[in-house]
Parts: sequence; structure tokens; C-alpha cells
Amino acid sequence: MTTDAITSANTQAVMLVKNGFEDAEAIMVLDFLRRMEVKVKLISCEDSPTLHSYWGLTMQADGLFAEIKEQLFSMVIVVGGPNNTTSLEQDAAVIAFIDKHDQAGKFIGAECSAPAKVLGHNGLLRGRHYVCSSGLESTVKECEGIFVDTGVVKDSNLITCKGLGQSFDFVAALAVALGCKVDATLQQQEHIYMDMQAVAGAELRLTTVTTI
Repeated sequence: MTTDAITSANTQAVMLVKNGFEDAEAIMVLDFLRRMEVKVKLISCEDSPTLHSYWGLTMQADGLFAEIKEQLFSMVIVVGGPNNTTSLEQDAAVIAFIDKHDQAGKFIGAECSAPAKVLGHNGLLRGRHYVCSSGLESTVKECEGIFVDTGVVKDSNLITCKGLGQSFDFVAALAVALGCKVDATLQQQEHIYMDMQAVAGAELRLTTVTTI
């Protein structure tokens, strides 16, 4: 863990994970945000900072949820992994933390199974447009949210992603939401040889919904 306390003064975004998190989704998001100089921390919602991923990787978190649960950050991120999202979905303290941030207008980023299970099953979609991994939308009540079958969806302060294959588009949207310039974000995408064919006029690949 870090030696310094994790606070909103030194951290913009936190990624909440439990054992069984989707390895690549978590690493890609953390990597790209840090390339963009976003101050993002990996937070263990387990009793230990040592985490075990869906595919057996061991990672060390920057801090424990218990240490940051009273803080308010600019963004909360939740990635997939079936065991991870099932555990987070059932953790009342984690749900309350996400709810607090959402109601404060902070950005919520959710990927793969997280939009449906962590948010949708706990009333946190709040009628907004979202996307999740295929099939899980059927587990979310229609009154909870509006499913859009695309890669990345932004509705107000909620940014959701279908899954791993759209992770770079997802994290680019997260970076811009946190104030990173679009041009700088696209330069980083080009630097890592991301397919830029679908990116035109410095536009990010996401569906932005204006809710009236």
C-alpha cells in the first residue's frame, strides 16, 4: 500500500476491486489513465491489499476500501470479472460509497458486468442509458436504465462500457471526463497503436446521450 493516505487532495479517481476482477480491464484502465497523468488508485475492497484476479494474477492495491470510504473523489471506477462484480454487488458499504459519489455528481465508470450487476441491481442506473456485457441487460429491470447496444455510453456523469474489447475507448472517455484534453488523449491512443480509423475530427468513440 502507499505510505501516504489516499485523499481527494492527491487522488482523482479510485478503482474498486475484489478478488476475481477482470485482469486486462483493470490494468488497461489504470495504465492509460496514468499515461494521461490522472491520479488514479487501485483500491482493494477485501481485508488485504493483495488481490487475485480472474485469471490468477496477483496484484497489490494502493490502499484498502476501509481507509478511503469517507472520502469523496472525482471518479469511481468498477471493472468486470464475475466473482468481482458479484461480491461488489452484495457489499452494502461499497454500494453506499458509489451512491454517495453519484448523488454528488461525481463520475461513475463501469465496465463489462459492472453496469448491470453492481449498478443496475442496486438501483444506481437511475434511468440513464448504459451498456454492459451481452445478455446481462436482461437481468436489469427496464425501469432502472435504458440499454444501448454499443461499445461505450456516456449519460450525464455515468460512463459505461460493454467489455474488454472496448476498454481503450472506455478509458479515453474517462480521461476526457476528468479534464484531459481530447487531442492529448488521441495522441496517447496513437502512441500505443490503437486503431484510429473510426476516430475522426478528434472525436472519441462513444455514444453520448443527452438526458432531458
